[in-house]
Amino acid sequence: MSLTRFRLARASRVERQIIESMRAIARGSAVSDGFDNASREALAAMVRAVMGQGTQFRDQQADYVSGDEARLLGWLAVYQREGVVPPLPAEHPLSAVLIRTAQALKAAHFLPQVSALRVGLRLLAPAGSSAKRRA
Repeated sequence: MSLTRFRLARASRVERQIIESMRAIARGSAVSDGFDNASREALAAMVRAVMGQGTQFRDQQADYVSGDEARLLGWLAVYQREGVVPPLPAEHPLSAVLIRTAQALKAAHFLPQVSALRVGLRLLAPAGSSAKRRA
C-alpha cells in the first residue's frame, strides 16, 4: 500500500489516537484524552525531537497519513516489542527518544503489527534470539 494512499480512517483506534496527538503537539494544541502524563510528555518530547530532524506533520483535519507519520508509527510499533531488530542504530539521534516514547505508550497504546509492516519494517527477532515478542 502506498503511503500516500493511507487514509487515517483506515487506521486502528490506537494509531488514530497517536497520529491525532502527534499532529496536535506539532501545532501547539492539547493532546487528546486517553493519555497519562508520562505518555503525553514522552510523545511531546518525541514530536519536538523529530521535528528538529525535519519531520513534517499534516494538519489535524487531514484525511491521509503522511509518510513521516506512518514511519513514526512503524518505529514505535517495533520499539514496543522485545527481541526485535531495532529500525534505527543505537547511536542514531532519535533512538533514545523513540524507545522512551514506545515504552511509555506500550501499556495503554500498543500499536498493531501493521504499523510496522506498512512502512516495510520487519518484526523478526535477531538470529539466535530466544526473546519472546508481543506481536
